[in-house]
Amino acid sequence: MASILIQNFGPIKKCKLNISDTNFMVITGRQASGKSTVVKSIYFFKAVKEVLMESLRKYSISGDELFKNAYYTNFSGYFRTNLRTRFMELFGTSQNMEKSMKVRYDYSEDVYIELGVKNRKFDNTGKKIYNYLEVTFGSPIFTFLNQIKMPLTSDDIKKFYDEFEDLIDDHYTPYFVPAGRCLMSLLTSQLNYFMISMDDHQKKLMDYCTRKFIEIISKLKDMFSSGMDFIASDNMFGKKNAEFKKVLKLMNQKTKEILKGEYRIINGEERLYLKEDNEKYVKINYTSSGQQEILWIVNLLYYIVSSKTKAFIIIEEPESHLYPDAQKVIMELIAIAANNGCQIVTTTHSPYVLGTLNNLKFAAYLANNSCIKDEVYNIIPEAICLDSLEAYYVQNGGIELCLEDMDGELIDNTLIDGASQLINDNLDSLFELYGRLFESEE
Repeated sequence: MASILIQNFGPIKKCKLNISDTNFMVITGRQASGKSTVVKSIYFFKAVKEVLMESLRKYSISGDELFKNAYYTNFSGYFRTNLRTRFMELFGTSQNMEKSMKVRYDYSEDVYIELGVKNRKFDNTGKKIYNYLEVTFGSPIFTFLNQIKMPLTSDDIKKFYDEFEDLIDDHYTPYFVPAGRCLMSLLTSQLNYFMISMDDHQKKLMDYCTRKFIEIISKLKDMFSSGMDFIASDNMFGKKNAEFKKVLKLMNQKTKEILKGEYRIINGEERLYLKEDNEKYVKINYTSSGQQEILWIVNLLYYIVSSKTKAFIIIEEPESHLYPDAQKVIMELIAIAANNGCQIVTTTHSPYVLGTLNNLKFAAYLANNSCIKDEVYNIIPEAICLDSLEAYYVQNGGIELCLEDMDGELIDNTLIDGASQLINDNLDSLFELYGRLFESEE
């Protein structure tokens, strides 16, 4: 069972989570409580194998040149350096991190990667480095890395990558969908130009999750030139059986319901064709902020499910800029992905998101009773019901499971209704004053 431990890192004092127990995990909490620290830490360790692949490719090309005037002397040291660099791209400098900071991911027994802050001497010069980010491997990973030596062929790279996936027992493709997606949808063509014109140093100044998401959008855009119906066809990603086509049709319907149209790219121009008239369209830069925010979540989900990609997807605040009914629909779309080979982690501030997830979980629970199964599925389709769900609340530097009822399977109602209750309490108090005012006038 994979797990992550975070100690004294940013707002988080101590947090431990099991990662592989559920297909759907939702994390909520107040602003600046540490939700992003948790999910970015998870993403870092899920994407370690991507760093390995990049390291293997560069190592195969540059070979011994990498070790000239460098403080590492073998591939293990080179990989450590690249992991350290990726961590900095996600979280910034280590200079302000606490000395007791520790982030550790256990893939299985003895198979782990740990990062911590130390003071150490630079290998060759003796210069002292403060708050140095140290990367430690469990012995199976350390042994694996030390067998990698030059020369490396393309077959060697694939072999080592596959062996590493088996070693950490993780065959999911990681995706991170950051908050603030509106600008990415609005300026994708300009952002492509910026990305091409930037050198590597300039790219690294951009938040890594944002940069990576832009790269994903750039790769997928042309695929949507003929709309979702073409992606669902047998011409794309091979023949699909009738049941799977029903799933894709449901996703298509839900997507059109959220976007109020269908996204296409015609002659390089991004458009949203209106539902009621296939000839009328709006350019993406003139659509609402909600449509721009959600566009590349729904497109990415549709691509992942259509291609049957086994994906680990982290989505920050999927509800951003959406009206409550659209928040419900986007969570149903994400649930479909969770039911089709994906693991989902999402953060939220929305009681509508939490309420929707509770409904999907409750529906799955009721559908286990065969005598009412069909009635349940008339309310909530089987493809959307959630058999597996975990909810966590981040506060005071820690994280706690917040499930109750039905043997601890539904999200605690105080989290769903807490903000509403506070507003209603204030309103009740005001009405009490209102009543007293009129009593005094009488």
